[in-house]
Amino acid sequence: MIVLAVMTGLLATQLQVDVRPPDAQVTVDGKRVKAGKKVKVKPGKHLVKVKRKGFVASVRTVKVKRGKTLTLSVKLKKAQGKKRKAKKAKKKRKKAKADARKRRRAKKRGPKLRPWAMGAWAAGGVSVAVGIGVGIAANGSADDHNASRDYDEKKDLQDDAESLALTSNVFYGIGIAAIATGTVLWFLDSGDSHASVAPLPDGGAIVGVGGRF
Repeated sequence: MIVLAVMTGLLATQLQVDVRPPDAQVTVDGKRVKAGKKVKVKPGKHLVKVKRKGFVASVRTVKVKRGKTLTLSVKLKKAQGKKRKAKKAKKKRKKAKADARKRRRAKKRGPKLRPWAMGAWAAGGVSVAVGIGVGIAANGSADDHNASRDYDEKKDLQDDAESLALTSNVFYGIGIAAIATGTVLWFLDSGDSHASVAPLPDGGAIVGVGGRF
């Protein structure tokens, strides 16, 4: 009887699951077993699951031969990295959706701004052209003033030249301002852009446009 018991123990088919961390839960074919202890199993394939809170569960299929003892070592990995990766992916998706909404809003309001921009460019171009024409006339009056010998005529020509020069500068200023305004309106059409105007102490202004175009 004793010899038979010893032989039975030696020929038993067993499975031992060593785990890290040591307090992880182990199941063999759905039945809970103690980690690090030999358990008798039938020869063949068995499903081994190891899990613990905060770690990635392990699921393996092992095959135990008749009369043999199989020792399986399982080391669980922490689930923290997986959660961080999922959180990063979620944040990336959220940003992509926000960018898509911005582009849709920009596309909707774009047609309302660009016609104004083109109109401002056209008006600015006309104003600059008028300024150039008046400037040429002012130069002509200045040349006539220099060539004249008559005092009264020289005075009239000087007044005309100064008046025309002033008018030319006004048209120049209006034209440049209109062109700058049109440029700002055009670039603001992207939705991700912004513009700023800083007045200068001696007159005029600096127009700045920033963002993605």
